[in-house]
Amino acid sequence: MKLLDLLLSVLLLLLLPSLRAVSSEESDESENGDTLPRSKVILTKYGQVQGRVHEVQSETLAELRLRLKSVEVFQGIRYATPPVGSNRWQPTRAPSPWKGVLQATSPGPVCPQKFPTIRNESEALLRMSRARMRYLQFLEPHLQRQSEDCLYLNLFAPKQDEGKSVFPTISIW
Repeated sequence: MKLLDLLLSVLLLLLLPSLRAVSSEESDESENGDTLPRSKVILTKYGQVQGRVHEVQSETLAELRLRLKSVEVFQGIRYATPPVGSNRWQPTRAPSPWKGVLQATSPGPVCPQKFPTIRNESEALLRMSRARMRYLQFLEPHLQRQSEDCLYLNLFAPKQDEGKSVFPTISIW
């Protein structure tokens, strides 16, 4: 059973680009105009969180006959105080509790990182393989919002029917 849970977690992480929203009565409009259903509200130590529900669209999962249909996605949940100002170079501290429901529907900024220059493809291919070049091209748009205030979690959990008392496999990104 643990092996199956591990396999599901790995598959979920690999197949995240193939997620798409499903219809729901309660939904939000995303940046690109899609209607995205809301997840259930989860109570955490610091406050309530609500994300979105995504339907898994993947032939790979269908081939493996896995029953993972929908995933609850919670993005941009702060897990520590920002490491800026007087907090820089100090141990992290727990975040402040929040009031109301945190809409965890978009990722927080990524930590600052130096990205290799890939604008000139032929020059870049002299320094790296074509596969690495394609991977960097995929990553580049996701690394545009960089900040030292980058201590956020993205959580992915299989959607469960209400009342089910099964502990799901949860992926933290």
